[in-house]
Amino acid sequence: MVGTHLLPRYWHETAATPSLPPRNILAQNPMGCVAVSIRIEPDGTPHQIQIIKAWCKPMLPVYVQMMDARVVHALRGAHFVPGSINAQRRPVYSYVVQAYFEQSAYSLHPSRYTQQRIRMKSAYLQRLCHVPRFVARIARAVGTGAPTPE
Repeated sequence: MVGTHLLPRYWHETAATPSLPPRNILAQNPMGCVAVSIRIEPDGTPHQIQIIKAWCKPMLPVYVQMMDARVVHALRGAHFVPGSINAQRRPVYSYVVQAYFEQSAYSLHPSRYTQQRIRMKSAYLQRLCHVPRFVARIARAVGTGAPTPE
């Protein structure tokens, strides 16, 4: 078990960019985040994918379910390669936070201000779905020894 901030040092995601959600969802201007627990096996495939926390701007429940399902589907299709401290390809159980928000057309503009606004919105959503003491809680639940620090 490793904290989410250490995960990139163990495994790097090499997934394709997911496609855009359907137009009816985009019309709702979706904004939210999903924290998903994940076990990465030695071959780099994700398993035990489960939503553990979610937040979104109010929209129809069916759209929320569709966005959550898209995040899980994207992670199922991901592949991971070993990070700098995982040459032995040890399996890892952790969680990832996927933020989503509809970006207006001008957000593709490369200006520093626009890119900073996008980073700030993404960081805000990441904080909303952070799971405090995730590693310690899981270690206590399964009765393992001292967990890797978060």
